[in-house]
Amino acid sequence: MRLDWRKSILYVTTLGTVGCWLYAIMAGANKQVADEQLSVIGLLLLYPISFAFNKLLQRLRWHRIWMRTVNWLAWAIAMLLMVGSSVGVQIGSSIFHKIHGDGIRKYFVVVVLAAMSLVVWKLVESFVG
Repeated sequence: MRLDWRKSILYVTTLGTVGCWLYAIMAGANKQVADEQLSVIGLLLLYPISFAFNKLLQRLRWHRIWMRTVNWLAWAIAMLLMVGSSVGVQIGSSIFHKIHGDGIRKYFVVVVLAAMSLVVWKLVESFVG
């Protein structure tokens, strides 16, 4: 399969152009609406990832219905992950405002000790068994 460089250049140019105006919109929305809490770069990284994913699907030469099904399924999963991360940040922010710094340090120490004990347990289990 021969790569058509003209189509590739057009594809990359379109990606860059749309990425620029998307950045302008997201940066403005982040400043005006979200009070500088959004990761604009993280959101913009989803755009080239979706382009690459779509190109990969096109190279597989599946039937059109399967390509669209996989594409929509990936889109739905990405949106659920974005909504979930947004909700997680809001929950974490509310917990942070309710618990003072000393309380967070105590919980962090407990989590670190639990993780260390789990690692040590798995190491001992792998050496013994």
